[in-house]
Amino acid sequence: MINSEASERISNLTWWLQAKRRRSPTVRLFCFPFSGGSAASYANWHTLLPDFVEVYPAELPGRAQRFLEPGIRCFDEAVSALIPVMLPLTTLPFALFGHSMGAFLAFELARVLETSYQRRPIKLFVSGSPSPTVLRKIARRSVLTDIELIRELKRLGGTPKEVLSNSELLSLILPVIRSDFELTETYHYVPRAGLSCPVRAFAGWSDPEAAPDEVDRWRDITPASFDINLFMGEHFFLQRWAQQIASIISTDLGDITDKAHHGDLSNDVSGNCI
Repeated sequence: MINSEASERISNLTWWLQAKRRRSPTVRLFCFPFSGGSAASYANWHTLLPDFVEVYPAELPGRAQRFLEPGIRCFDEAVSALIPVMLPLTTLPFALFGHSMGAFLAFELARVLETSYQRRPIKLFVSGSPSPTVLRKIARRSVLTDIELIRELKRLGGTPKEVLSNSELLSLILPVIRSDFELTETYHYVPRAGLSCPVRAFAGWSDPEAAPDEVDRWRDITPASFDINLFMGEHFFLQRWAQQIASIISTDLGDITDKAHHGDLSNDVSGNCI
């Protein structure tokens, strides 16, 4: 019989990529993928971030070592599944990062952790995603045929050409991408209090999925400080600029932990475009 401690350990092994663990971390950074993405998107982030930051890339069902599991198609179900495996890891100060679909996941998880469990993140990082306060027509990509879905992936970029031309690989990834699109399509933003931490957003100048002005609206969801950084590129600018983005995250987390140590945290609202 597996005791509760062992069960919790197994659960965490399932949900988090087992990247290098730090000897004495002071901050944990939870990272959430874009539609069709996996924890591998952040596999090297422990090399880009300083030793005081421990990275936990989320491995959602249906990909990598979890490819035999059905993907999660309901947004609320995804949040409910992730909260129990995050809570044991929030004993240290923590922040959340998400790109595209992952931005909405990170945001809602941050709200639930703060309002229901009194675990306030020290910062939320969102990337390649319009603010949930932006009203826009949701594209129903989950109902596209395989041919239409492949065409859409080519348009978005981010999927290697070798994958798009390999029918065997496509048969594995298309169900995951379809379930992720449905996951995003089931997300409904409910305006309510609950997020009080600072937010930093990252946007691509030419991103067709999240225009810079739509990303800038993330400032609406927090009373704390807000900043935005703009990068050359389209929707997957994250892949090109990972090192620069990680450097900004490192500076933010270092500044916040230093201020916390000296008892000098501020909730002043600001906004900068770079």
